Amino acid sequence: MSTSVSGPILRRGDGAVPGADYLPCDPDEVLWGRLPCAADRPVISTRPGLSLTVDTLSHEGLLPDQGSDPRAFFGRHGVDPELVLEESVALTATRTRATDDGPHVVTGPDRGGGRPTR
Repeated sequence: MSTSVSGPILRRGDGAVPGADYLPCDPDEVLWGRLPCAADRPVISTRPGLSLTVDTLSHEGLLPDQGSDPRAFFGRHGVDPELVLEESVALTATRTRATDDGPHVVTGPDRGGGRPTR
């Protein structure tokens, strides 16, 4: 069984990027299981007055109780493997969470008001 998709699957860099800067959802540019704090290094710094387009990633299929295998998780729900975001596969392949961490994937942090870091 295959799930029908009603619109495009937006992958890293796909679709409109209206911001002056762009922050993809790569494993080295996200926090997994917690929110940013002052001790976290910014992964990008936006310039005053300019907008930033940020990619995000759902935690569905990434968590241990879901198998930590996005292709298998979504496959059980009828999604073809080629439709699963590579970002989610890369995150589970390269990163782990502590058992007391939350589920969410947070892109960033952004240090607003500075020179661009990219």
